[in-house]
Amino acid sequence: MNWHGWPHSTKILALALVAGIAAAVSVMIPSPLSYMSLSSGNAPDVKVPNIPKARDPGALTKYASIAERPLFNSDRKPDPLPPPPAPPAPPKPQIVLGDLNQLKLVGVILSGDNRIALVRRASAGTLTLRVGDTLDGWKIEKIDAQGVGLSGGDRQDALRIPKAENRAVPNVHAQSE
Repeated sequence: MNWHGWPHSTKILALALVAGIAAAVSVMIPSPLSYMSLSSGNAPDVKVPNIPKARDPGALTKYASIAERPLFNSDRKPDPLPPPPAPPAPPKPQIVLGDLNQLKLVGVILSGDNRIALVRRASAGTLTLRVGDTLDGWKIEKIDAQGVGLSGGDRQDALRIPKAENRAVPNVHAQSE
């Protein structure tokens, strides 16, 4: 609808018509404010519905045979009780492993089936260990020429024989002769 071509008097007449319709509608529809009272008058009466009382539970004992012999089971036997829940699995014991940095493998002895590891603690003397022994929570799994294999809980680690460092200064004059 294009309002630009209408004369000014027609626009005012249309605006007055719309305002009149809005006023008539507002008179016909009740305001929600009329339900609220700001005065300290009497509150409206609220009726509480009647709640029927429960029947005598003694009358239900007549129907106990239905619970004992259910109608919808073909054999008329009660449903079996579900099995009790399985007890929770006990928590895995917390394994406390010693610090391998406090241990130093100083040697291994391999003689036939005999396998011995010599391990020095930082705070004590040298220990003699065999496969199957335990040390600070670690179990000795294998001893070979490279070192000692250890396991503890879900972890596996190894103590290796330290490599010797050659700190000798090469003799340059010996090569020229």
